[in-house]
Amino acid sequence: MSDFPVDQLLNDEFLNKSFPKLIISSTGSGKSTRLPQFLIKKKKKFILVEPRRVVVKSLYHYLHEVLKVEGIAYQIRFERVIQTSDWGIIVTPGILISYFLHGFPQGFEDAMILLDEFHERQKEIDFILALLKNRSFTKFMLLSATLKVEDLEGYSSFDSYCLTENRFKVDLQYDKGVGFPTHINLETRIYQALKNRDYNSALVFLPGKREIFALQKFLTGKTSKKIYPIYGGQDFDEQDLFLKSKEEKVLLSTNILESSITVDGIDLIVDSGLSKSIQYRYGREVLSLEAISEQSANQRLGRTGRTGDGVCVRLWDKSFRLDEKKVPEILRSDLSDILLKGLKIGVHSDQLSFLDPPKEYQWKDAKLKLSSLGLLDESPSSEIPISFSVETFKIVDELKKSNNSQFLSYYLFMYALAELNLRSSFFEAIEKQELKIPIDLHIYNLEDSKLKELLKRDYGSFKNLLKQYTNDFGCIFDQSMALDERNSFVLRVCNIHKQGMYFHVKRSVFRNAYGVELLLNEEIDTKKYPVCYVLDFFELEDEKRKRKIFGSSYLKMSNTKSEHFPITSLRSKRFFVKNSQAYEEFDKMCGPYILGNESKILQGDSLINYYKAPSILASIIKDMDTFCFYYNLHQDLIPTNSDSKGFKDIETFLYNSLKSFGVTIYEDLFLLEKEDFFESDFLFSLPSLQKQYPMVLDEPGANYQMEYDLKKRKVYFCQIKGSKSPSSLILKKFSKLSCFWKYKGRIISV
Repeated sequence: MSDFPVDQLLNDEFLNKSFPKLIISSTGSGKSTRLPQFLIKKKKKFILVEPRRVVVKSLYHYLHEVLKVEGIAYQIRFERVIQTSDWGIIVTPGILISYFLHGFPQGFEDAMILLDEFHERQKEIDFILALLKNRSFTKFMLLSATLKVEDLEGYSSFDSYCLTENRFKVDLQYDKGVGFPTHINLETRIYQALKNRDYNSALVFLPGKREIFALQKFLTGKTSKKIYPIYGGQDFDEQDLFLKSKEEKVLLSTNILESSITVDGIDLIVDSGLSKSIQYRYGREVLSLEAISEQSANQRLGRTGRTGDGVCVRLWDKSFRLDEKKVPEILRSDLSDILLKGLKIGVHSDQLSFLDPPKEYQWKDAKLKLSSLGLLDESPSSEIPISFSVETFKIVDELKKSNNSQFLSYYLFMYALAELNLRSSFFEAIEKQELKIPIDLHIYNLEDSKLKELLKRDYGSFKNLLKQYTNDFGCIFDQSMALDERNSFVLRVCNIHKQGMYFHVKRSVFRNAYGVELLLNEEIDTKKYPVCYVLDFFELEDEKRKRKIFGSSYLKMSNTKSEHFPITSLRSKRFFVKNSQAYEEFDKMCGPYILGNESKILQGDSLINYYKAPSILASIIKDMDTFCFYYNLHQDLIPTNSDSKGFKDIETFLYNSLKSFGVTIYEDLFLLEKEDFFESDFLFSLPSLQKQYPMVLDEPGANYQMEYDLKKRKVYFCQIKGSKSPSSLILKKFSKLSCFWKYKGRIISV
């Protein structure tokens, strides 16, 4: 068992063969450990990309500290250990993208790139692959345990290698009592799985941090083994201590331990079959609880049987079929960050060749978001940090431009708190103190010793964040802030990012201008604190697919006059004509509050958009029913009077009507095209046309909902009741149209 399957590839012939390469080999086969050693030995520069920070650090420690490999380096967010003599760097996808943005380390500009765990299909990994193809860079390898060669067919020509391995025995067992992965009685079922089996150390896979702490509390006192949580955003020293612990233990982990890391002594896996993944819905990212894929289940099973025999317990029935693979993250994510980084690199991300091209609406939403923030056309003055959303980046960029280090420091202090994903109990404990100032200001002005006591084990991660922001943006976090300064800061941020503005509607709920609710774990005095600004929030679907939005960091606005609030939307109030000008009057809104009203002159496109509305047009063209326009398939649209000279006369007539209505500005004013004019909704609202084109038709034994496509000269009979097709008598009414019958999902020409 000392030889690794990957060893059979490690020769000069392998390096001299064509690139790019695809290596498919099971977990523990040496992809991430033997390949780097071989490339260092051959003095080949390389960048190894691992999906998570904990993997990067663990792999570096194993290579450098355990195997004593020289010439290996690593870089993750907040940490960089690179020397000019190094041959290889282990990084996360975000760090590699930052190299594309800001330049590669010296000597690594043309280094070979190894993308490990490619089957996870992270958004950043797909973006990197598209960038490499755009640059015609082929010196890279894709490494995976579960990928299939056919998944890459037609994208590029890969030199492929599929390797097998003799592993230790893993006894795969299923929970027969539950048919599918579910949260129901999850703690009890996991406890029974642990209680009924002999093991030294166990690894339990759970969907998220909340479930980890709930299970840790549940198991406390029920087992003699140490219980350690492992999750993203955890303090690295604490995480490292838990993973390297030699004692018998139970690790409770998210999918962060699904790949690349070998934890010694694990002889039992308990798999909940659940994970939380991002889904893109209604222009927003939603964190959804769902069953894992077959690929993920196999990855989790591979965490045991690497250094000895093991057992894997799956908490679902064997007959339940998981999806073969998870939908690539790029197809279920907000792409605004990819679009912004692409622009900074010098490419249009929506024009890149992706392995799985995103949907058009995703790019459209991304462009709208960047455009609303003013980031689509102007070049940002700041570098783009790895973790920032485009909204956060916009705020930081604007505050940096204004040279207000106090506001910038305050914002990034609050953002660092949000990055910790603190539980609601953290804020609830502070609220019990009945503070006379907002919570955020209280925390910001705390002495360091008090802050350490408050944050406890999150303190180290928090200080690392502040240190990085100090290095990147010149922040000063040791200066206090007064209440009026703090309120001025909140107003400044609100005017930069109006979508983050939320208003109290009912107990513990805030609502923004778009009607989205935000849940906060406290009761707000609406008279004293009418509004707050949310620094960071996320959406989560519960087990019943009910969507909730949770705020993880927010700022109350106190003692602030309403006229100082930013305008978040405009609400149309009325249209009127005065002094030969058409006007629109609208209310200026700050969420649900009216700050005042304004009016503007209608001209150009806004004028025609107003006048083409059916009700408005009917009011302009007097006696619409008697001066009736209708669609005849063999004639032009003409007025009923015999003096008409066709459509141009109607155009003249409409212009004259507008003049009589007092409108004199015609720049960029265009009438509807004839075909669009016929298809306008107002035609079907006219009494004179309702008889010719009825919306519902009845005949003995049948009832139809009617649909018309007059542009294509088609009419559809949609069956409501009965099962008979339209009779010849009823079809004669539409003899000049092509008729179709919609019945039980079929469309039949009649």
